[in-house]
Amino acid sequence: MLAAGCRGLSVAASCGVRVVAEGFCDRGYSPDGSLAERSGPGGMVSDPAEAAARAVSLAVVGEVTAVDGSVLALDCDTVCIHGDAPGALAVAGAVREALDAAGVVLAPFATLR
Repeated sequence: MLAAGCRGLSVAASCGVRVVAEGFCDRGYSPDGSLAERSGPGGMVSDPAEAAARAVSLAVVGEVTAVDGSVLALDCDTVCIHGDAPGALAVAGAVREALDAAGVVLAPFATLR
């Protein structure tokens, strides 16, 4: 599993390694597609409703809004919720409900790609 959009995904796949692209609904993205600093503005997304909307956007549309308001295209197979973040349980519950409501089918990695 590697971050969606990173060069390592294509390198691993070209070597025959099965890869899973990970998107982050509870982290902010910089305009270049890297994760924003946790301590910076928008670096962490702690509001459950916002994280849920981001998860649905990643899963259904393949897009996420960066901290500067630009929209990034990210092809994700999985969405990460950081369990060490304050309020992670509430975020996880909201994300699961939103993905279910959007008709996103949750499945084990073994069924991907």
